Amino acid sequence: KNTKISIYDVPCHTSGHVLYYLTDNNDKYPSLVTGDTLFVGGVGHFFEGTAKQMLDNFKKIAKFPKETKLYVGHEYALSNYAFGIFIEPNNEKLKERYEYATKQKKEGGLCTPSTIEIEMESNVFMRTDQKSVQNGLKKYYNEAVQKNVIDKVPARFAVNIDKNTTK
Repeated sequence: KNTKISIYDVPCHTSGHVLYYLTDNNDKYPSLVTGDTLFVGGVGHFFEGTAKQMLDNFKKIAKFPKETKLYVGHEYALSNYAFGIFIEPNNEKLKERYEYATKQKKEGGLCTPSTIEIEMESNVFMRTDQKSVQNGLKKYYNEAVQKNVIDKVPARFAVNIDKNTTK
């Protein structure tokens, strides 16, 4: 009665994946339930979609008000932030979030809810338009191609990349 709920199509994790956006009747107290599309500091797997679909989903999420609270499907913040620092080591907001996630985990807490603003500052997948993220991704992609190995990076696995793979 006092809550508005809007549903947004965000195919990629699964073809029928959706976001739920909630506000009160005055459009205050915005919350977004992202399920497995966006996690705190990270992203869900692409089971039925493409990278383009996921990037389109991130652009859709970025348009919500910056104070929107995010409720995600899983708590992977610490490992997500570790991966983020691996890609974007000079991002101070990301380092702060990693420290926060470390403290939360040690104390048995969670990093949820996050906000759109926090994710825009510290989630490398929401920051793919930033040169610092693009350069970090290119650097590690090129290293993987040269080594032609399967190797573990902090909190994530890099896969064996064929030299014919397009960048």
